[in-house]
Amino acid sequence: MRFTPKGKKDVKDENAKEYDGEKRCENCDVPTVDAQKSQKGVTPPGNETQVDHVIPRAKGGDGSPSNGQVLCRECNNAKSDKL
Repeated sequence: MRFTPKGKKDVKDENAKEYDGEKRCENCDVPTVDAQKSQKGVTPPGNETQVDHVIPRAKGGDGSPSNGQVLCRECNNAKSDKL
């Protein structure tokens, strides 16, 4: 199950609360920036905020905020659906 827009917001808000109002990657601890509307020919920054499943959907993970984590784009793209 995918995250709902509200679920993603909840994950991001919880992360920001843990880091004094700043969203940070839960893997590499880099500060993340909000995603921008995609533009042709423009690669998003490596520290773009992405919400990821802790337990992957492929392994039965659900889309609840409790199964979400904030990762930077680089960390999220480097992993797969492994636990």
